[in-house]
Amino acid sequence: MIALVSFLLCLSPAPTTAQDLDNVTIAGRVMDQNGAVIPGASVTATLVATKVERTVIADGDGHYKLIQLAPGVYSVRASFTNFAIEEKTDLTTIAGQTVQLDFVLKPATVTAEAVIVSAAGTAASRHLAHRRRWYGDHARGGIASRQLALAAGFDIYAGRRQ
Repeated sequence: MIALVSFLLCLSPAPTTAQDLDNVTIAGRVMDQNGAVIPGASVTATLVATKVERTVIADGDGHYKLIQLAPGVYSVRASFTNFAIEEKTDLTTIAGQTVQLDFVLKPATVTAEAVIVSAAGTAASRHLAHRRRWYGDHARGGIASRQLALAAGFDIYAGRRQ
């Protein structure tokens, strides 16, 4: 008799099974825009009413599963390095429901700023121009090339004959 009672107790459902009927499961897959899976992606469900969050990491096949969630309205987002976050809002769930929710992540937008550096009109540019003239004038053993050009009637800086 005791064996029969023990056997029947083993067959009876555990109390947590009844609780599972009240909970919600959100499951799906995280992929990129080309259909490639994104293992390691983070998926977070936030119960809007209480702001309680639950986060899981997608497996090697890009699958994720959030289990034993309270029924209600959820905001669910998926993210991964170098991808833009995708968020699905106002997901209304009811007790015992399993929701299939897939995500397609797109590459993050890259922004760049152009930095333009101009030395025109600065003290550094005036100094460089002066040094160029000085070295040009003092080339060839101290004979000023500009003076030689001027003597020939040609201004090397203006690029024309005088």
